Amino acid sequence: CILSKTGFLNAKLRHGPSFVWRSIFSSQDVIRGYKWCIGKGANVNVWKDSWFFTDPNILLETPMIKGLESLQVCDLMTEKIACWDEILVEKLFSPVDVIVILSISLSTRQVEDNII
Repeated sequence: CILSKTGFLNAKLRHGPSFVWRSIFSSQDVIRGYKWCIGKGANVNVWKDSWFFTDPNILLETPMIKGLESLQVCDLMTEKIACWDEILVEKLFSPVDVIVILSISLSTRQVEDNII
């Protein structure tokens, strides 16, 4: 199993894995219903990660923007704690996504992002 570069949810089985690794690997499908709870937003990719609170299986409606593939949620926040950069969000995303993003409450404490 390759974990170090891809993380558990994106890991692939190598040839001839042990029963233990096959069993652990099979739990990926169960865990895929996870969602990120936004803290600082530095660990969450805007396009690839599930961070919409409304439904953990929903990703953005807006197509990925070329050149912004590694955009993190923290890039959508202002320097002020717990504030979205509304102008940037409205510039980058569809009206539906804007409503969802701006409805996500941000923590006033500088906590790490958590998987829930």
